[in-house]
Amino acid sequence: MRPYEGLKVLDLSQGIAGPHAGMLLALHGADVVKVEPPDGDWSRGLGQNWEGVSIICATYNRGKRSIVLDLKNPADHARAVEMARKADVVLESFRPGVVGRLGLAYADVQKINPGVIYMSVSGFGQTGPYSERPCTDSVAQAYAGLAASNVGADGIPHRIGVFVCDVITGLYGFSAIQAALAGRVANGGQYIDIDLTHGTAALLSIQVAGSVAAGGTVAPVNVPAGTFKTEDGWLGLTFVREAQYVAMCEAIGRPDLSADPRYQSFARRAQHQEELIGALRAVFASRPTTHWTAILQAKGLLADRINTPLELVSDPHMRARGSIVAHPQPGMGSITLPLTPGVRTDAELTPAPLLGQHSAEVAANPW
Repeated sequence: MRPYEGLKVLDLSQGIAGPHAGMLLALHGADVVKVEPPDGDWSRGLGQNWEGVSIICATYNRGKRSIVLDLKNPADHARAVEMARKADVVLESFRPGVVGRLGLAYADVQKINPGVIYMSVSGFGQTGPYSERPCTDSVAQAYAGLAASNVGADGIPHRIGVFVCDVITGLYGFSAIQAALAGRVANGGQYIDIDLTHGTAALLSIQVAGSVAAGGTVAPVNVPAGTFKTEDGWLGLTFVREAQYVAMCEAIGRPDLSADPRYQSFARRAQHQEELIGALRAVFASRPTTHWTAILQAKGLLADRINTPLELVSDPHMRARGSIVAHPQPGMGSITLPLTPGVRTDAELTPAPLLGQHSAEVAANPW
């Protein structure tokens, strides 16, 4: 359950993507030491704060030890170099070029630690004409096509209201580190250059491939999939087979919508989606969500109520599966999170550390 027990990780990253990869390594048993500047990881200051820990920091820095080092200070820099010499994995998320000026780039570390797995996380990558552009999750959503793939009923491309680019990039980074560790005996150390815009583009592989194949905007593949306002809430509905659309029309008392020649295939429904979706909106708005989920799910259709995150954590199915866990967190009491899929060691992770909480411990007992 803890295959990376004894693995030493030097985490110089900040924000979400790099820290997420580091947290996943800690989840599998690695000893992750998070090096923070004197003013701390910038994610500590985002949103509501409890004793120097934000929700973002508390989520993606569990299982780590925090030490404070000013990498421009010669003594602190020497300590970071010594830790890099002994680390199995080094993570950093400085702007491209900065870590080199600090003398801790891959080329520097590889000289003293040939077997190191070293990952740089950035917005646009370490090379290319945009490498030095500032980037955040919102910028990545705009640049890489995610916002354009999320056009609302108002016709406007919308930013998704979660840090999806950061989270998926951290997950891709963790996957790349795992592969590098598996091949380290045969191949030695490795440098991994990963960035938010590429991670987001990879997430949109279907949209990218479809757009190129179509020479433009891709028509929706399963109209009338989407979200519908009910009398008292919202319903999510989708289709993967033609028979499901026919069954839905029967279940809601509108068999005429499946008999209509305009709506008798996914392709034809895409051509006439405005009329069809307008008709369905009128139907679904007439009854409560529970009415629709009951009759649609009884037919084996792909439909469910749209939960808020707060509703999700109290849902009986999630509770029965043990999918939600409350972690102790100083200052907050606890932080409630979904378990990491496929892993059952989340509850064993130590809380996200306070800034510099383990500086004395690490100084007395370094790797």
